Amino acid sequence: MSEQTPQSRIVEPTKHVIADSPTNPGNSVPVLHYRQAVQSTGDLTVEFDQLFTRHRWLGAWTAQLYDVDHVHPDAFEVLGIVRGEGVVVCGGVPGTGIDVAPGDVLVIPAGVTHRSGAGPLTVVGAYFEDARPSTVKVAGSDTVMMAEQAANVPAPDMDPIFGDNGPLERIYA
Repeated sequence: MSEQTPQSRIVEPTKHVIADSPTNPGNSVPVLHYRQAVQSTGDLTVEFDQLFTRHRWLGAWTAQLYDVDHVHPDAFEVLGIVRGEGVVVCGGVPGTGIDVAPGDVLVIPAGVTHRSGAGPLTVVGAYFEDARPSTVKVAGSDTVMMAEQAANVPAPDMDPIFGDNGPLERIYA
């Protein structure tokens, strides 16, 4: 039987502050990168889905991450890397590249533009408390309006990996 195993000790995520720009509505809180957050003994797809659901990150889906800049101005998103090693680019053009591998997790704040930058990446994605986000391709969009919308989305109060004991709530306070 497979078992999901977040690190036995809480791992402090790397924080990436992404600047607002004409291609990134932005958010005042950072993108969080948990390296090797889940040590898998089975199917990462199932394991991420169960872990995220247990911590109120709902509506899980599995797909390849878009290779086009897009943004969710109305929801925080979590991405668990299932297959592929590559780069997730946050912040539009030129953006900040974040190297990822299976077992890694990213929390992307509402309003932060993101895309796959290198390598096909299969991810499990979910949204805090089952938000039904809009997905907007940034080219030609009103980033000022999206920035205002993102600023009104409350930060999650539950870490997608470590739950109540995780660092997310402290970082986003």
